[in-house]
Amino acid sequence: MREQQTTESDGSVVRTNSRIADRQKATPVILRSYDHQCAYDVHVEIVDDGETLFENRYYLQPVQTKCETRSVPDGTYDVHVSVDNTDSAVMECRLDSTAAHTAVIEVGNGTFALSEGLAN
Repeated sequence: MREQQTTESDGSVVRTNSRIADRQKATPVILRSYDHQCAYDVHVEIVDDGETLFENRYYLQPVQTKCETRSVPDGTYDVHVSVDNTDSAVMECRLDSTAAHTAVIEVGNGTFALSEGLAN
């Protein structure tokens, strides 16, 4: 598959697979920092059957939240997350336009969590 690359205003580079380039709609990834003093480098990759559909690096400032505006088609994917190039996790997540099917990455106090869905 052909990869598309975009440079954001904050200097980050976003790579998306051509398979999803024309299907952007929801916000399947939310990143939150609860730390009041430290910033974190967070790498997110969304993989389907070994093929990377979406990849981006984020620099989260203290108490910052970011929502990914690009999307992948509705489906179940492996979400790979690494924080500060040391800690990492992989979780199978159902991603679509509903809050229940959102990958949520939370960092703070030297640790992080990857979960599926936002609580109401």
